[in-house]
Amino acid sequence: IMVWNTFSGESSLAYQVKKKGINFAFSMDGNKMAVSEDYEITMMDVTTGSINTVLKSPERGMYLIAFSSDGKLLAAGIYNGTVALWNLTNGVFLGYQENLGKQFSPVFKHFNRIGSLAFQPDGRSLFVSTPAGIHVLDSASAQRLRSVSNPYSQWEKVHFSADENQLAVTAKETIQYLNATTLSNLESYALPEYIELSPDYLWYADTIYKNGFHIYDVRTGQMIYTLRTPEEEEWIVKGFVFSPDKK
Repeated sequence: IMVWNTFSGESSLAYQVKKKGINFAFSMDGNKMAVSEDYEITMMDVTTGSINTVLKSPERGMYLIAFSSDGKLLAAGIYNGTVALWNLTNGVFLGYQENLGKQFSPVFKHFNRIGSLAFQPDGRSLFVSTPAGIHVLDSASAQRLRSVSNPYSQWEKVHFSADENQLAVTAKETIQYLNATTLSNLESYALPEYIELSPDYLWYADTIYKNGFHIYDVRTGQMIYTLRTPEEEEWIVKGFVFSPDKK
């Protein structure tokens, strides 16, 4: 893994991974990087490249990592449906929950996986999405606080609104807005396939196939912008991404 400073263009870190199938994530301030490899998570200082600590997982096969917004907590999703939590200020393992997907659907193995991890902005809770529902874990103990099942569509990602009062949850062709406290459904909207959602989950971009794409409002379905590539040559748009500020 190599990390570059985008202002200077210089590489600030190079890390030789030990195994295949790794994943990595930056803390919100960009100063820390976590690299998961099988049973271990290596915590590094991005500026110096030094290894701060190595965290041990209770299970093998970590493939998702998430920092809390203040960088003090780390969560990992594991292939068998387990979620583990650590306190990064002292390196203490806080606990884990097993088979979170199976608690909603014990028969179907493909439901026993973690779709996404999202800490509540104040760090008190961790929201875990599985294809069959959402669990809320206490960040200090990894104990399950509440859950809501979703028998109709396979949820993939969960995201907090700016005011922290709502959750946006996406499935293959659906987005749902939930009350972040009660997990009750507030509103739902159909979405096309193969789109890109904005970071606040209020807009989406849909390709025109050739020479550009449209930007739509999720709730109203109205087109906001049409963005086109240069007309002097033919482009086939295959992918796009929003900047964090949606500009």
